[in-house]
Amino acid sequence: MKVIKVTSSIADKIAAVEAAVYPGLYRLGEKGIRENLSEMEKNNCNFSWATVDKEGNINAYILAYLDNSHREQDEPVAYVDDIVITGSARKTSVYFLLKAMIDEYTGMGLPKLPIEGVSRENAHKMWSRHGHSRTIAKLGYHMTDSFTYFDEDMGCDLYWVRFEDINSHDRSGHNEK
Repeated sequence: MKVIKVTSSIADKIAAVEAAVYPGLYRLGEKGIRENLSEMEKNNCNFSWATVDKEGNINAYILAYLDNSHREQDEPVAYVDDIVITGSARKTSVYFLLKAMIDEYTGMGLPKLPIEGVSRENAHKMWSRHGHSRTIAKLGYHMTDSFTYFDEDMGCDLYWVRFEDINSHDRSGHNEK
């Protein structure tokens, strides 16, 4: 397995994986993915990565960028817009994708930002499983909040999650100053 940077130049490859796992209603498609990645690149906030199998095929990806929190006003977060982990990548890709994302923004001089994202049920189960396991803890994060809401446009429940740096809270649960 190899970890590669996701840029607008490989939007077609990301779209092919997206098409294999998402029903039509949930897809951005190549054009939408390329536009989103181009915007992230223009703003120097593209934290997107993929894993590639032995044959050179993308088998997992994370599309993420710098955004404001959905919970805390004016708080910067790493927002995970999409994460896909195919069956052949399930055992290790979550860790390596998140590590690459975190290494990228901390390497840019940003602090260990909170991580937020919205997903459908299957991805939420993955987030919950890893959010309460050693996978996320090995990266120095833990799940601190989540909630469910019904999205009328998509016709399904969506799940918001938040992960924070393990060291960002004291034992009483308050942010350290």
